[in-house]
Amino acid sequence: MGAEKIGTPAIVLPEGQTAIQHIRMGPPGASPSGVSLASLTSDFEYANAYLNACVWHSDSDKAKNYLAASDHMKGHYAKCAEIRTLEAVHIVLSLRDWILGARAAGHDF
Repeated sequence: MGAEKIGTPAIVLPEGQTAIQHIRMGPPGASPSGVSLASLTSDFEYANAYLNACVWHSDSDKAKNYLAASDHMKGHYAKCAEIRTLEAVHIVLSLRDWILGARAAGHDF
């Protein structure tokens, strides 16, 4: 997942109007022909910066990077964090079940 401002759109909509855009996605780990992955930043890096700057640990270095970003990129950071968080829900629910089972078996933690 990436975000990049690539210039003025071919069709500029009037203020307040929106359009639906569809983007085809390939299999995980695939990149478009001729696109180097070496210079790309993963969604994990954006999610990590957002979550640790704004939500969990108040990491001052990550907060500086986030605050210096454009509004467009701040939205991108937040969307990456949302996607990563939703992907982890099943892990959290499994851990909850494990803790409740351990407590029911007499473990205290």
